[in-house]
Amino acid sequence: MRHIVWFLMLALCLGACREKTKNEKSSEEARPNLERAMRLTAQDTVAVKTLVATFMDLAQRRRLDSAVMLLRTAKLNQQPLPLDADARKEVVNVLGQFPVSGYEIVHVAFKNAGNNEVKCRVYAQSGSSTNWYFKPVRYIGRWSLCLKDAGDKPLK
Repeated sequence: MRHIVWFLMLALCLGACREKTKNEKSSEEARPNLERAMRLTAQDTVAVKTLVATFMDLAQRRRLDSAVMLLRTAKLNQQPLPLDADARKEVVNVLGQFPVSGYEIVHVAFKNAGNNEVKCRVYAQSGSSTNWYFKPVRYIGRWSLCLKDAGDKPLK
């Protein structure tokens, strides 16, 4: 008789534990991943395109220092900061070697606050073209324009 009571108690405990685990899993699946979710509006797209347009307009007018001042660096979940002096010089040198005569935005892709992409086809005065990739970052509701680097994977 004792064995039957122990067996029943063990079965009840295991059943309760299994049910609790099932409920935890289903509640985790129902709950959205807030880290990955980002609410976007048309205003976000406009803000990002405006940043790119301002940068490209300054580059076309050969106001390279002003254009570079728009760029930021961003670490995950930290406030985007202006480029340091060495990085600014490097970007100004690149812009100086490729005089911009025009551009078009090829695509804008949003993934999350720190991982987005704007691909621009940039035309040089010589008639050649190249693609530039920007990485807009949203921190506390405000967009900043960063350049994608070698460590950033393309979104499209």
